[in-house]
Amino acid sequence: MAQTVITISTKGQGLYEFTAEADGFVRASGVAEGLLTVFVRHTSASLIIQENADGT
Repeated sequence: MAQTVITISTKGQGLYEFTAEADGFVRASGVAEGLLTVFVRHTSASLIIQENADGT
């Protein structure tokens, strides 16, 4: 098991991409198979998880 805190500085409302940070954590953890749990600890924030595919 591995865990970390990823802090994202924002400039107000908007969408903020942090896939690279999450990917870097998973790769550095050395875990080959498992489940990644991501959550937001703020009452007025949302977390959207979606596939970013080109559709072709």
